[in-house]
Amino acid sequence: MADKRTSVEWQELYPYPKVMDADGWDRKNFQYSWYEEEITYEEYRDRTMASTCIWKGDEWHGEGLA
Repeated sequence: MADKRTSVEWQELYPYPKVMDADGWDRKNFQYSWYEEEITYEEYRDRTMASTCIWKGDEWHGEGLA
């Protein structure tokens, strides 16, 4: 089973890219989507890529670009 966490937990674990405008999350129910819904790292990464973020150089958690 894949590790699941809330988006706020993934953001704390991997501070970059920092999500600034969460277009990849449910804006109508953002509280649930960001703070309560548990998703895999892959889902978090996909939602991050659909959002406006601040990047630290060209790194994606030290692995290069995803």
